[in-house]
Amino acid sequence: MTPNHFFQTEVSDHFIPEQQLLGAVIRMAVYDSCHTPIKVGRETKLTDEARTAHRFLWTDAVESYLHWLDVDAKFFRAKLIKLMDDRTENAVAGFSSSQRRSFRINKLLWEDSCSITQKAV
Repeated sequence: MTPNHFFQTEVSDHFIPEQQLLGAVIRMAVYDSCHTPIKVGRETKLTDEARTAHRFLWTDAVESYLHWLDVDAKFFRAKLIKLMDDRTENAVAGFSSSQRRSFRINKLLWEDSCSITQKAV
């Protein structure tokens, strides 16, 4: 199983129902991580969906899901970043250029919010 399977519309039929559910959750998190950021005054912010999706994708939470699907989390994340870093105008694995751009912006916003939180602790 490769990470690209999670970026497709359908979850693999050879999965048992529990695995299909885990794959669907991961796929939804990837799509939610691409929500267009919102402007609040002069500040750009994550939507709630994008914030929780990035928290899921970049913390230990996704690792247990991927384990049950026999996918290495490090490999998955590297492929996800490579996919979203594609700057062509064409759709890639079902993601438009604007979705990939939103993902990149959201990831930076999420990382910034994490560093601010860690500094406060």
